[in-house]
Amino acid sequence: MYKANKTIIESLSNFIEYCRVEGLTLATQENYKGYLKKFFGWLRSENLENLFPHELQEKHIVDYKKHLLSPTLNRKTGGSLSPNTQHYYLIALRALLGYFGVKSIVSLVPSRITLPKVNKCLKNGICLDSRSVDLILDAPATNNVIGLRDRVILSIIISTGFKVRRICNLNKDCLNELPEDIHPCLNKYLKERVDDIEALFINYSGKKRADRRLTPRSIERIVKHYSEVAGLPKTLTPEALRSAKILSVWNEKVEIKNISWIEAENKIDEKILWLNKNISLLPDSYKSEAFLATLIKCENCISRKIAILIISGRIKASESSLSDFFQNKHLIVSANNISGRHGADWHKKMMTLMANNFHIFIQKKNIVVEPITNYGRADLGYFPNIGKPIYVEVGTVSLFKVWYNLMTMKNCVFFLIPNDDIIIKFET
Repeated sequence: MYKANKTIIESLSNFIEYCRVEGLTLATQENYKGYLKKFFGWLRSENLENLFPHELQEKHIVDYKKHLLSPTLNRKTGGSLSPNTQHYYLIALRALLGYFGVKSIVSLVPSRITLPKVNKCLKNGICLDSRSVDLILDAPATNNVIGLRDRVILSIIISTGFKVRRICNLNKDCLNELPEDIHPCLNKYLKERVDDIEALFINYSGKKRADRRLTPRSIERIVKHYSEVAGLPKTLTPEALRSAKILSVWNEKVEIKNISWIEAENKIDEKILWLNKNISLLPDSYKSEAFLATLIKCENCISRKIAILIISGRIKASESSLSDFFQNKHLIVSANNISGRHGADWHKKMMTLMANNFHIFIQKKNIVVEPITNYGRADLGYFPNIGKPIYVEVGTVSLFKVWYNLMTMKNCVFFLIPNDDIIIKFET
């Protein structure tokens, strides 16, 4: 290690050149440059423009973080910077310190800069973490039919993101519409039912009218009641609750170990390019209808999260051609005859081809059309008696749905078939 003969500010051009040589994208280089200029501006305001890397101390970092909390730092709003923005400024500074370490320049280690916690709140200002979700799920007493009913309702809101109206319209034969983790509690609730009413959720108080199906207002009251029991905000709504699970997963950290930050960023960029090249996304006209589309709408952010899952080893990802995947001669011929990509006929033929593949090579018939996943439905599912369940998506997919299911569905295999040429495999 040696002491640099350039100040921290003078080191910027060398740092950006290093990022370029290491293969970081131009956008990343420009972002680092912009964020670091904020730090350099602060150094000048504190008469520290001649500070060398080896002279940087933790008290400087503490003072800079206080500066980022200034109430009038945001030029657009005249207010303070959001925690997200503060996070980006500090990430850039950590990257600069990482560069000093790679070049054996004496300075603080990047880990000495702690990052602020970023809370993603809903429109009504209520933020729920995974602990809060567990508290409200445990709130109903499950020793009676009403408590069991309410536990199932809360589970459905949290696990599926269904809107209240859809939950009200569910009937007793709804098992194939709900994720498997809800089935045990649902079955226990149904065993307690002694009526022959078709509706899944019925009212046990008030007048015993012929139609006892719960109303949306009733479910809103149930959510409010159990939020109070759990010590959560009294203004909690079903909309906030149905967003809570996804938000807690979105904020979950996935660590990449045993490689430097620059190597990790390199690999992440490579995987993002691979994902963007190979996954066929839903048209924009469909995206606005998706749950949380207005909250999590950055496809590059989602691609990055999937890339991190791959680099960290949390999931395995690979691609193969149709001819490599379908080893049977008949299936290869059938695959080569498929044309009219992304049309209804193409979609149907590809699903038939995949179903035949499972029949021929696995010799089992546990195949389901449109099986439920933790978020939405797949096009096809194969559920062997032994081994991992397999889900197939043919044609376009929601990138958000792919990410969420990869995060939450353990020991599963997902095949994405974007066109005639390749099959992408994810394994959790």
